[in-house]
Amino acid sequence: MRAEAPESVVVAAVDESPAAVAVARCAATLAQALGARLALAHVTDTSAARTPRATSSAALQDPAGELRRMRESQARALLAEVAWRAGCEEADAEVLFGEPGTALRERAAAPDVLMLVTGSRGRGPLRAAVLGTVSGELAANAPVPVVVVPAAVAEAAATAA
Repeated sequence: MRAEAPESVVVAAVDESPAAVAVARCAATLAQALGARLALAHVTDTSAARTPRATSSAALQDPAGELRRMRESQARALLAEVAWRAGCEEADAEVLFGEPGTALRERAAAPDVLMLVTGSRGRGPLRAAVLGTVSGELAANAPVPVVVVPAAVAEAAATAA
């Protein structure tokens, strides 16, 4: 008996930027055209350096666990909002942890992923050269095709909505 191949998925990497909705819409269009499932993914960081001081007793007793749960809850709320605003509430919501480029590259390596859709923040050439970009790193190193929605396209879509 042969194992069934996993259902194909188009993964849209979304963040808190206004471009997230345009990225989700683009990915939804591609998923539909390819007969694939749509997954909205958000990468969150659980390092204490990026988090306000915890004040709850649970956070004091289990800071790493409480921080992870808090970040996951925030990420799920963001994913639900983006899905609603983009009109793709049926999309899977995936919370990834770690550094964005690494987490998304690892997700893209899964056998079910057809492609990855991400946005470009439009930081300008100097900042991009110094800091690098997640979308640039993914386009160069992801194991699947990467579609980058340019910042200008995302801004135009956000203004038109």
